[in-house]
Amino acid sequence: MSAVILTVAVVVYGYRTIPLCRGARLSFAAAWGGRKYLGGAFFFWLLIIAGALNFQGVIIVLGAFTTPAVIAIYATHRTASGLLGYIGNLFMAPVWPELSFAHAGGDKEKCARVGLLAVRVVVFLNVMAAVALWVMLPGIYSLWTARKLTLQPLLMALFLVQGILAAGWSTAGWVLLASNEHRTLAWWALSNAGITLALGVLLAPRYGVMGVAVATLIGDLVCGVSVYPRKAARQLGVPASKVYRAILRPVLAAAPAGALVLLCSSLKVPLSTRVLAMAGVFIAVIYPSALLAFGRDDWGMLTGRIRNYATSLLA
Repeated sequence: MSAVILTVAVVVYGYRTIPLCRGARLSFAAAWGGRKYLGGAFFFWLLIIAGALNFQGVIIVLGAFTTPAVIAIYATHRTASGLLGYIGNLFMAPVWPELSFAHAGGDKEKCARVGLLAVRVVVFLNVMAAVALWVMLPGIYSLWTARKLTLQPLLMALFLVQGILAAGWSTAGWVLLASNEHRTLAWWALSNAGITLALGVLLAPRYGVMGVAVATLIGDLVCGVSVYPRKAARQLGVPASKVYRAILRPVLAAAPAGALVLLCSSLKVPLSTRVLAMAGVFIAVIYPSALLAFGRDDWGMLTGRIRNYATSLLA
């Protein structure tokens, strides 16, 4: 219903404010004639279907072989770890048009720099967010629902690792989406969902929620980690190792900071002391970690753009 209301609002607003829209006439005949333009959209539809199967389809598999309590455990942990995906969505909106313009202008060097930098930024922030989720999620859940969340450490760790990996390989795929190479990605995404569901059916009866979680990770490794970076590298004209380094470097740079924060969170001291210790460690290590993740040149470019954007907002 919200989509219908939004569509009506856009059409009405367009008629009122955009002169060229006033001559447009909507009809079923025109809609049927427009089906010839749906060829490219079909593959984006496949991407959406694959994403739904990877989440909802797995829950159906769990429902067939396990109990409602197991489904609740899986859905809670998967939804919580899925918060990492919003970081990529936040950066995708401004980066995608820039990649598209660079590709249209034949500027492969800019495509490579922007694409690889986007990978490093999203992965670095995902590692930091994963650590924050691990530490803060039980407290946030209790405040939000007035109930206690009992995390299964191994399951949550697996989902967070999967989220960090997805931040790398899916962000590498932005280059392909921006250059109209989405058809291959759609089939690989559908294959990912197929492998995940097939392995889920095999593993769920014996291993329950952990078997299904492993199935989702294997699907990502086979059809994501091993595919998207290599195809992006071919599109950019760079070695595949360069894309994989863009994924791995931020992880290695942020890992010590994450380990120190986790260590502080486990101290047997009052909560306020632990929070202060974690905040102090984070402030102390974030700058050297960022320099290691991005390099001095890219870090300078990032901070320069942030300063310019902040200045424009305050002006």
